[in-house]
Amino acid sequence: MGLRLCVFAGPILKETDDIFVGKGDGNTTLRARIPVRFWKVIVAKVEEGVAAYGFILEQDLSDVAWEEFVVPEE
Repeated sequence: MGLRLCVFAGPILKETDDIFVGKGDGNTTLRARIPVRFWKVIVAKVEEGVAAYGFILEQDLSDVAWEEFVVPEE
């Protein structure tokens, strides 16, 4: 029997997070914060019952060349 896990995750948004700006259908402008921090909870079945593990993870975005994400007008 294989190990089964449930993983829950989401962003920890801050006003200082960078904002990605792109184009969507019908030439709509899309904006999304790019979070530096995330939360993650992993729930696993163990011999004793259920175990849960919580984490706060960070990503270093200082070396990201943001111009790579620029969407051309056309």
